[in-house]
Amino acid sequence: MLKPLLWPSLRGFWPLAAPLLVVPSLQGCCNKIPGLQREAPAGSASGASTSRLPSLPSLPSLPSVQGPGAKPSEAAPMPLAVGQWARYRMTPTSQPPWTLTYKIIGGTPNAPDYEVTVDEATKGKRVIRMGVSFTDRHNGSTWTVRSASVKLGPGKAIELPPAARKSVDQILANATLISPPFQGPREDCNAPAGSFSQCFRSASATRLFNKVMKAQHLIHSAVPIVSIVRTDHDDGTRMELEAFGLSGATPEP
Repeated sequence: MLKPLLWPSLRGFWPLAAPLLVVPSLQGCCNKIPGLQREAPAGSASGASTSRLPSLPSLPSLPSVQGPGAKPSEAAPMPLAVGQWARYRMTPTSQPPWTLTYKIIGGTPNAPDYEVTVDEATKGKRVIRMGVSFTDRHNGSTWTVRSASVKLGPGKAIELPPAARKSVDQILANATLISPPFQGPREDCNAPAGSFSQCFRSASATRLFNKVMKAQHLIHSAVPIVSIVRTDHDDGTRMELEAFGLSGATPEP
């Protein structure tokens, strides 16, 4: 789910986590989603300052799986399953590093419930949850968003209305959570999570909100959810797999 996806100009709603376009900054995207631009999290007052959550490691109590070392990638992504998680370290060229965590917290392989957590020291923690359905994991046109909510800080999550979910469908169709194709040249890759042999290298050029984002990805079938081991974006941002697990993920409170 999720083509590795993510970018600096999308600040605030990195909608849904990406498998091929991993986005380096989710702040501000909310303003472009119909029905959200005037919303504010419950418990916040207009004009009032909002306390920022400290940047803390996600999933500290869950056992992390190590990279498979010399085992080459299979030619297909790992099947989706409840409890899987993957945490990435995002290193922009002009901002402090931050983390992005993907989880599968419910549903079925073809109708999973995802949770994506963005954790930045200067902007706090944002949590995006959504339920999606698809018939082809690699084809965004078959994806439908059943439900979606965004929590930008302390307070109740904002449920996205139908108009907003249609925009999310469009984002997914542009490769947000969709699995990238497992084909192309092979290359070994090291990441904080371990060594990954014979990854597939692929390139992407994705248009989102009139912006084209280009990136180079190294993917491996041992990595759950988005399959990415490392992504290098054309703006210099690097995304690296920091830790991952095949079970135990639970929703953020």
